[in-house]
Amino acid sequence: MADVPKYYWDACAWIALIQQESGRFEDLSFVIEKVKNGKAELWTSNFTLAEVYKRPCGGQEAGLTLAQDKPFED
Repeated sequence: MADVPKYYWDACAWIALIQQESGRFEDLSFVIEKVKNGKAELWTSNFTLAEVYKRPCGGQEAGLTLAQDKPFED
């Protein structure tokens, strides 16, 4: 199997995707589609997951809505 491009995303990329940030969402979605089709790999760190994922500092509620949580986990 040929090497595929590898992308590393930090928290700002994930947040832009989740919030459908104008000017970035389309490009980020393009990468996600490449990954889903096996034409690229997407890497991130556990630190990024912690920054984006569930709980804001001191908050009682989840940082993501349930609708946002599932696509982020996938």
